[in-house]
Amino acid sequence: MRKKIVTGILIALLVFCTVIVATMHMKKEAAGPAAAEAVWEPSESRQVMLCMGEKKDTMFISWRGDKDGPRLLRFSEDKYSLPVTVPVMAEKTKILTGNHYRYKVRLTDLEAGKTYHYEIGDGVAYDVPRSFSVPDKDSEDVFVYLGDPQFDKSVADYEAWGELTRKMYEEHPEVEFAIIGGDMVNLPARKDHWNGFLDNCDVFSELPVQTIPGNHEGVTSNNTYKKIFHHLGNGPYGEAFYWFETEQCRFIMVDSSFLTKARQMTVGKALWNVHDQEIKAWLKDSLAESSKRWNIVVTHHPVYGMHDVFTVSKDIREKWLPIIKDGGADLVLCGHQHVYMRTRPIDGTVYVMGVSGPKRSNYYTGSNAPVYAEAMYASGPNYQIIRANDDQLEIVSYNEKGSIIDAARIGDSFKLPYSQIF
Repeated sequence: MRKKIVTGILIALLVFCTVIVATMHMKKEAAGPAAAEAVWEPSESRQVMLCMGEKKDTMFISWRGDKDGPRLLRFSEDKYSLPVTVPVMAEKTKILTGNHYRYKVRLTDLEAGKTYHYEIGDGVAYDVPRSFSVPDKDSEDVFVYLGDPQFDKSVADYEAWGELTRKMYEEHPEVEFAIIGGDMVNLPARKDHWNGFLDNCDVFSELPVQTIPGNHEGVTSNNTYKKIFHHLGNGPYGEAFYWFETEQCRFIMVDSSFLTKARQMTVGKALWNVHDQEIKAWLKDSLAESSKRWNIVVTHHPVYGMHDVFTVSKDIREKWLPIIKDGGADLVLCGHQHVYMRTRPIDGTVYVMGVSGPKRSNYYTGSNAPVYAEAMYASGPNYQIIRANDDQLEIVSYNEKGSIIDAARIGDSFKLPYSQIF
């Protein structure tokens, strides 16, 4: 009798344990595999940045860490398979002074139209997963241009810039990538300037961004800038000259500070002259070899600006403009003078100057626009949403409130400003 009672108790315990284990398993399945892992909540902004490769099947992901990491990245098409994905080891680069490092991973063979999930960690704990999408192979590119994000009065100004970029992306979720036209900081050796900017770049952990340096990233050199942002190495003179392509466009990115007297003195006149010839040959070939419908040049200093004071505009017109004109560039994007301006077509090229940060021009009075200006706006930050398809480039400019301040079309069938067509 006693043996039967003991046996019954053991059977009951076994059934109870089986139910408990099954229930825990069901809860784990419902939560997803990631629920079983620790989630790393970084005490400082991770400053995650996506940059594209020459083609859109390649993506570079970089982030901030210290000398010990985190150095691992896991990525997958399926968010819930991340914990069983083999991590990729990142390349480490020291930034400025102190315990400030950036880590970078290159992802290749990405498929058009797919969304990928990724997470950063140390092998034990990982950040909350993030994601990005590779543009589909459709007939239209959509991107945003952001000129001169630098602050005006204090680093706290970057918070408003971060809000502008987040609002832009919320209102224009179709945007596939961003371009920043230089002057992201005021002083290139100041960590607080870089941290102020990068801490407010969270949009670019899911929206890829391509950049060029401005004079505030360093006139004599821009070494810190090069360590923070990835570039493609397909141009001369380090990484400040490069090109990349999308479905409709080839973008040719140039460091206009190369033309300053300070850069020439730093490099030395003889070597500078060698680089000068290399850059002009590369610019010519980059335009001539393009098979894309639209060729877009991005330069920080304007070719045609409000004025030629404290700029290298005259040098650009002397050295690079003949190549830009003969090479058939359709659009040139620039910044530097802290005002929005769109020119009429000049020898077949339209020039657009933008400013997304709070600094404003003291030169423009409202009545002294240059004769080639088609549109002007000097009342605050702005950004440009640009759509490129087989027939046209459409440029729509918005202020920080999301209101349209200008719109135009470029194409064989559109020779007049947008406002005069409709």
